[in-house]
Amino acid sequence: PPHAAAPPPRSPGRAPPLPCPARSHAPPLHTTHAHATRSAQTPLQNVTGSPSPPPPSPPPPSYPPGVLCSNNCFFFGYYDVNSNGGCEDGGPGSFGRRFCRFGQDCADCGPRYTLPFPFPPPPPPSLPSPPFLPPSPPSSPPPPQCPPSSPPP
Repeated sequence: PPHAAAPPPRSPGRAPPLPCPARSHAPPLHTTHAHATRSAQTPLQNVTGSPSPPPPSPPPPSYPPGVLCSNNCFFFGYYDVNSNGGCEDGGPGSFGRRFCRFGQDCADCGPRYTLPFPFPPPPPPSLPSPPFLPPSPPSSPPPPQCPPSSPPP
C-alpha cells in the first residue's frame, strides 16, 4: 500500500482534526412525512399533491358606530378598485370620480365618518373660585406720638 502522509503535529490541548465525510454525487434526499413532502424544488404540499392554502386573513378591525370602512369596491360589479392607490368613494380626498359607495374604499380613502367629525372638544372645566375668605379686620391706627420730653424742673 502507498504510504499515508503523516498527520500534522498536534498542539498541546487541541483535539486532532476530524476527517471529512466522503462526498456523494447522489441526488438530494427528500424528507417524507405521512401528510406532507418537502424538498428544495417543491413547496409544502398536502397528501393530494396540491399546494396548501395560505393562512386566513386577519379579521378587519371593528369601527365605532358612525364610521364606515370596508373594501367592497368593485366597479361594474367585477373590477376591484380597492387598494389601487386612488380614493374613489366620492368623499373628501377622492380623485373626482365615484366608483364605490361612500366608505367602501377604505384601503385608499381611510375610514369615513357619517356623523360630523371631528366633534369639537368639550370646553375645559372652569377653574374653581378661590375659597371665600372673610374680610380682614380694619387695621389699627398707629400709636399716638408722645410729645418731646422736656427736662425735669
